[in-house]
Amino acid sequence: MIKKGVRTVWGTLVAFACCSGFALADTKVENKGAASETNKAKPAGVSLGPMTLYPSVELQYRLDDNIFLQSSAKTSSNVTVLIPTLDLRALRQGQRYSFLYQAEVGRYSKSSADNYDDQKLLAEADVGLGQKGRLNLQAEYLDEHDARGTGGSETSALANATPDRWHSSRLGATFKYGSPGAKGGAELALNNRAKRYDNNRATTAGRDLDDKEAGVTFYYNVGPRTSLLLQATGTDIDYKTKTAALDSKEQRYLAGVTWQATAKTSGTVKVGQQKKDFDSASRTDFSSGSWTAAVSWAPRTYSVFEFVTNRAAGETNGTGDFNDRKDYALAYTHGWTSFLRTRLSAASIEDRYKSGSTTLREDKTAEYSLTATYQM
Repeated sequence: MIKKGVRTVWGTLVAFACCSGFALADTKVENKGAASETNKAKPAGVSLGPMTLYPSVELQYRLDDNIFLQSSAKTSSNVTVLIPTLDLRALRQGQRYSFLYQAEVGRYSKSSADNYDDQKLLAEADVGLGQKGRLNLQAEYLDEHDARGTGGSETSALANATPDRWHSSRLGATFKYGSPGAKGGAELALNNRAKRYDNNRATTAGRDLDDKEAGVTFYYNVGPRTSLLLQATGTDIDYKTKTAALDSKEQRYLAGVTWQATAKTSGTVKVGQQKKDFDSASRTDFSSGSWTAAVSWAPRTYSVFEFVTNRAAGETNGTGDFNDRKDYALAYTHGWTSFLRTRLSAASIEDRYKSGSTTLREDKTAEYSLTATYQM
């Protein structure tokens, strides 16, 4: 077993207005898949005819003591990240349409080769279909990167002189059926994604992939604010280069409960089983328990505790056949005044890169973040 060192990240993030008319968006702490985004403040908007524009900008600073995720000879660096966002929305007669553009510009004080400029485009339509049906459509484009020490440079942070860059496109649709007050309901979700790497092709060509996902969830209401649920999801993962023989099919079966019992407590907890079946007979299939949970407790209207955890199999980018990930995050948000609030969060992430039941590499990451948000 190879055990990588623990990386600790301390950060301070402040959202602020660029100029008159710009709203202050809430800060969002992301803990490698374990973060939540509840209780977001609603920024003011700029009216543009039938639509409203919500512009915002966030500035993040953090100290990362192991930017390449190495067990020895660690490199530390200050990291400054600027995140401007343009969110255009229209709401009419219960139908919602939105278009979002977001950039993320990161700069390292000790490693300029790892500077990055990521972008995101998201178009969404949410429309009602009669009294019982609702359809949500999404089209998303990402232009992003894998930080060195992750991705194809997992085993050697200096495998490439610059981070691996990639782009992806996704089309998604979710159909919900069920009227308010009914005993039950159902939800069908479909997603189709294509991911392609743009540079360092000697090491990244084998990671281009397509994946298709379909999932169905059934709800049974056992109270005015509590529902039991059953969920089944299947994903077909198709790598464009067949030499790695990593094509697989994943299934995830979960059962759980979602509730908003009082104004103070809400959450969703799902537990079950996951399977990953490789198309190639040379690779060992994987099966284990799986879960996802997000729970919030607000003892006061201005004070909120949140707990989030997940366990799910993911794709490997260099070591083993797959990544068995577990993550846990705890956050506390406190509103000091109507325009100032702080958020303290801690996360623990465990990545185990496996071949069958054998762990070839293990990464344990601890992240701590303190956020201050000021809204005009």
